[in-house]
Amino acid sequence: MLSLGYNGYLLQIPAVRATDSGFNATDSEFVLQIPAVRATDSDNPHFINKIPTELSTDFCAILLLLLQMFVVVAASEGLQHVDDITNWKVTKSNELVKAGYTLSLNEQRLILFCIAQIDSRKPFSRIKAVTAAAFAAAYTLETRHAYEALEDATERLWNREVKTRFEDGRVEKVRWVSKATYDRGNGRVTVNFSPEILPFLTLLNERFTSYDLRYISHLTSTYAIRVYEYLKQYVKLRSSIRVTLVDFKEMLELSDSYMRFANFKARILVPSVEQINSHTDLRVSWVAIREQRSVVAIDFRFTKASQQEELPLLPVVEDLDESEAA
Repeated sequence: MLSLGYNGYLLQIPAVRATDSGFNATDSEFVLQIPAVRATDSDNPHFINKIPTELSTDFCAILLLLLQMFVVVAASEGLQHVDDITNWKVTKSNELVKAGYTLSLNEQRLILFCIAQIDSRKPFSRIKAVTAAAFAAAYTLETRHAYEALEDATERLWNREVKTRFEDGRVEKVRWVSKATYDRGNGRVTVNFSPEILPFLTLLNERFTSYDLRYISHLTSTYAIRVYEYLKQYVKLRSSIRVTLVDFKEMLELSDSYMRFANFKARILVPSVEQINSHTDLRVSWVAIREQRSVVAIDFRFTKASQQEELPLLPVVEDLDESEAA
């Protein structure tokens, strides 16, 4: 295995044999390692194994040029910068944001990591690659846990589907991916998005939701991520939204679960809002709307974190009758 760091990228090329002495060649932006140091050998994916060996200037120049070509290829295959995710954006059509689907936390993180590699304004290759080192950096995980998370996500992702419900009662189902491959030796997942999911992710000019990946990188509940996305689509248009409990649970694929609102509130709603308020750029509160003692809807109120003082938040657990809320 050859590990290559260049401008913050980590490139791993299998089946490269090192000489007994090994060598290390560097310039201001480039590091070549032979023999390779795997990402699991150090918390720092750019750990350098320095073995002094004299090499001719011409040989180094040619080798650096060739390996820079490998970096271009790796970037085109989706290997991501592992140092900073500040500017990574997840963009989805609003139809996908509101669609019904179930993903585990690891699956959700993998899908969002891949979507963050996409320029939603342009066509893109359906194939995206994720290394354990980049995944660990994005979600602040130990590398060994990133390996486990990627393997777990790949195991079940092919069976996951997105359900879109139409006003005429039709339900359309599409798969997230047509193929997902976990390369255990290299700690890498290759994801092929399904052709049917592409209209939800690419060539988006209107009715889409976009947010920074870093805002959900510390959320540990897949429901918190879904609630954040749902509210994020409205934040530029309004400061509150009412959603029926039936529609909200359908979106989360929980129609047949948590039949008592108290359980839904304790297990899903309250933890999700707490995580959103603690780790994202939104500040959220909610009110349960009742009709004849049964909760029928939820009023969410939200604002950007920087505007929190300008917009007081509603009580988090207060219940209102429909007549009182009108």
